[in-house]
Amino acid sequence: MMQMKWWQIEWFRDAPIKRKLLMIGLLTFGFALLSVSLILTVRDIVEWRNRTVLELTTYARVISTNAAPAMVFDDRKAAVEMLSALSAKPDIVHAVIYDKKGKEFAVFHATTHPPQPLPYTKIGEQRFTFDSLTVSSAIHLKNELLGSITLESDLRGLYTGVIRSIVLIFLSAFCVFLLAAILFARLQKIIVTPIIIMAEAMQNVITEQNFTARVAPHGKDEVGALADTFNAMLGYIQLRDALLVEHREHLEEEVAHRTARLTEAQRIAHLGNWEWNIADNKLIWSDEIYRIFGLAPQQFGNNYEAFLQTVHPEDRQLVDTSIRAALEQMQHYSIDHRIVLPDGSVRYVHEQAEVSRSEDGRPIKMLGTVQDITERKEYEEELKRSNADLEQFSYAVSHDMRQPLRMISSYLQLLERNLAGQLDNEKRDYFNFAIEGAKRIDQMLVALLEYSRVGRMGEQPTIIDSHAVLDEALQFLQPVITEAQAKLNIVGEWPRILVSHDEILRLLQNLIGNAVKYRIAGRIPEITVTSEAARNEWRLCVADNGVGIIPDQIKRLFQVFQRLQSREAYEGTGIGLALCRKITEHHKGRIWAESEGEGKGSRFCVVLPMLNEKALSTPGVTT
Repeated sequence: MMQMKWWQIEWFRDAPIKRKLLMIGLLTFGFALLSVSLILTVRDIVEWRNRTVLELTTYARVISTNAAPAMVFDDRKAAVEMLSALSAKPDIVHAVIYDKKGKEFAVFHATTHPPQPLPYTKIGEQRFTFDSLTVSSAIHLKNELLGSITLESDLRGLYTGVIRSIVLIFLSAFCVFLLAAILFARLQKIIVTPIIIMAEAMQNVITEQNFTARVAPHGKDEVGALADTFNAMLGYIQLRDALLVEHREHLEEEVAHRTARLTEAQRIAHLGNWEWNIADNKLIWSDEIYRIFGLAPQQFGNNYEAFLQTVHPEDRQLVDTSIRAALEQMQHYSIDHRIVLPDGSVRYVHEQAEVSRSEDGRPIKMLGTVQDITERKEYEEELKRSNADLEQFSYAVSHDMRQPLRMISSYLQLLERNLAGQLDNEKRDYFNFAIEGAKRIDQMLVALLEYSRVGRMGEQPTIIDSHAVLDEALQFLQPVITEAQAKLNIVGEWPRILVSHDEILRLLQNLIGNAVKYRIAGRIPEITVTSEAARNEWRLCVADNGVGIIPDQIKRLFQVFQRLQSREAYEGTGIGLALCRKITEHHKGRIWAESEGEGKGSRFCVVLPMLNEKALSTPGVTT
C-alpha cells in the first residue's frame, strides 16, 4: 500500500484554500528562515572554534619562544614565573612545559580552577572536549628541540557569547517570520478572494439550478481565465437545457405517436405483449391482450394465478408445465392453447416468451407476446378435413379404378388372342398400345395410392438405426445397382432417428434408385450418399454424375406426375419425387435438389428434425 503524502491527509486536503495558501507560505518561509539561521549558527560556531584554536596556539608559540632560554639554563623558577603571566587570561586554566623527555618542567594552574594533572598532548595536536580546548606547541632553540608546552583553555565562558549570538539569530528570524506571516496573510487575499467569490457563485448555480447566472470577471490571469471558462460552460449548459427541453417535447410527442401506432398494429394483428416480474408476481398486459381475453383491467388480478384461470381447464396443466420448464430448465416457451372468455366462449392463442436472468442464472422476469389464432385454427381444422376428404377420395379413386382397368386389360388380351388370325400388324399395334396404356394407368394408380397413404397408414414413429434402413434399401436396389455397375460411396455419421420406418425406407429407395436410373449411357454411375447429424437435425444427401437438371426446371421436380425426361428414355410414373416430398413434409422436414445443368449430375438433400440422445432415452418413446 502506498504511503499517503502529507498534503493528501484529509484535514489538509479538505481545508479552505485560504488556509492552505497560508500554511504553504508560512511553511516555505519558515523553512527558509530556519535554514538561514542554522547556516549562520554553524558558521559562527566554526569561526569561534577556529578563532579560539588560533588564539590559544599563538599564546603557546609566544610562551615557547620565551621559555627556551629558561630551559637551556634549567631555570625552572623563571619558567614558572613566565607561565604565571597567563593569569591575565582568565580562560587559560592550565599550562605545562615539558622537557624533551616528556617530563614536567614548569606548571601553571589558574586560581579559579583546582589543580589537576594535565594529560600529555603530542606536539602540534589540538584536542577539544565538551568544556575545554588543549593545544601543544614545540619549544625550539636554533632548530634544537628543547621540549613542548601544553595549554588548556576553559570554553564555558565562551559558550555564553556563542549562545547569545545563536539566540539573537533565531530571535531575529522569528521576528522576520511573524512579519512575513502578517504580510502574507494580507497579500494572499489578492488571489484567494476571487477564487472564493467564484466558488460561492458556482455553489449558488448548483443549489438554485440557475444557469443564467454569471461570474464577474477578475482580470486576465489564470483566475480570470477560469471565470471566463466557467461562464462559457454555463452558457453551453443553458443552451443544452433548451435543446433538451425541445427534444424532450418532441420525443414525448414521437413516443405518443409510436405508442398509438403500436397499439393500432397490435389491434389489427390481434397481437399483444406482456411482462411478468417473477419476484413480486406482477403480470402486466397490453391493451390488446385485454381485448383478446375479453377482460377489463379491473377484472384481472395482474398475477400468474389470475392468468392460469383464463386458460381452458384442459390446457391449464400443459401451459403451467411449459412455463415452469422455461424458467427451471431454460427451455424455449412457445405454445398454442385455448382460453375461456367471461362469456364462456373458447378462443385459441399462441404464446411465446423469453426469460431474463440474473448473473447467477436466477430467472428475474419473463417477456412475451399473445396472438389470437382462433381464425387460423379454424382454417387449419377445415384444411385438415379437406385434406382428409381429398386423401380419402384419392384412395377410393385409385383403389376402385384398378379393377375396371384390370378387366379392360384382360379383355383386350383375350380379343387379341381370339382375333389373332384376323389382325394385321397395324391393328395388333393398336391392341398393344391399348393394353400398354391400361397397364401404365394401373401403375400410376398404384403410385397414386401409395402417395395418398403417406401419413395415413397408421405406422407409429419408432427409433431406428438410419444405417440399418439404408442397408435395407440397398438390398432391394441391389439388382439395378449391379446391372448399372454403379459405384456407391457411403460416408458420414448415421444416427438413431425417430421416424416411420417404411416411409424412410421408401424415401431412400426412391432417391438412390433415381440416381441409378437417370444415368448417362456409357458413363459408369458414381453415387455418394452422405449423412450428417448436427443441431438436432439429420441431413441426408444423394449425389450422382447422371443426366443432371436444367436449373429452371428444378421447381417442377417434386410435383405429382411431373417428368423432365421422356418416358421412352427412362421408365417411371413421375410420382417418385412427389412421394419423397410428402414423406419429408410428414416428418416436419424439407427437401430440395441442386444441379449445375444437363449432363453435370444432381444432388438431392433431405433434412429431418432429430431428437437428442436424452429425448430418445425418455420413457414412452418407442424403440
